[in-house]
Amino acid sequence: MAGPRDRTFKLFAKTDDHANEVHDYMKYLKFGYGRGTDDATTEIRYGRMTREEGIEMVRRYDATRPRSLDGYLRFLDMTEGSSRRRSSPCATQRSGGAVPAPAGKRRIPS
Repeated sequence: MAGPRDRTFKLFAKTDDHANEVHDYMKYLKFGYGRGTDDATTEIRYGRMTREEGIEMVRRYDATRPRSLDGYLRFLDMTEGSSRRRSSPCATQRSGGAVPAPAGKRRIPS
């Protein structure tokens, strides 16, 4: 049986690839939403979670830094600061110059 995960509440999807954790975290840094949002929206859509429960899951998981990130940074001979600088231009170009705020900072509509 799988234990708790860093980036999501789902214990049965994408369990065998730590690169997904790093990918989802980089997506959060670039676009302002992460794996928690992806999984919560699916659960809400299928009626397995309320909107309020989904918002709580997003707040709990989206901004969580994955434990596997340090290993990838060492392998790529990068620092966390340099990886963030490299991920920022795409978000800036796609959003017309404004990088989205992290989930904890953005307003979730009622």
